[in-house]
Amino acid sequence: MEIMVAITVDATGVSYLTYLPWLLLCSLIVLFIDLLWGYMAFRKHGYQPAIESEQLFHPKQVAVQIMKLFFALSIFLALVVSIGNVTGLDFILTVTLVILPFAIVWSFLMKRWKTFKVIGWVTWKERTNGMQNFVVLFLSLAFFQAA
Repeated sequence: MEIMVAITVDATGVSYLTYLPWLLLCSLIVLFIDLLWGYMAFRKHGYQPAIESEQLFHPKQVAVQIMKLFFALSIFLALVVSIGNVTGLDFILTVTLVILPFAIVWSFLMKRWKTFKVIGWVTWKERTNGMQNFVVLFLSLAFFQAA
């Protein structure tokens, strides 16, 4: 889906910010339909927690983590749009160039650099061999697109 949005942004020349409200509206509509569908399908089944003791998670902590995620995505989007506007680079190329430095800086800010480095390296080694098609698609889309 992300590739389709990026191709649409580049093909039409319309700013990502113009599409953003429509993308959010579509996401909310699909989320609502999914919630309604799930409620209708599973309302007759009761829910019994496996452990009857304390709560395993605290809603406030989950809300804080979700807010951090929205904050990070907002900063990333703002960086991509700003850098794209200043440099005149296409959306896909800007995302390609910004994503790795952003992830590294964000891991430092979240004090997770060692975890990011270890998990990133292990994942890179395990999954790179199966990503040939994605690498070819993404790199060719980003670096060899017509101006």
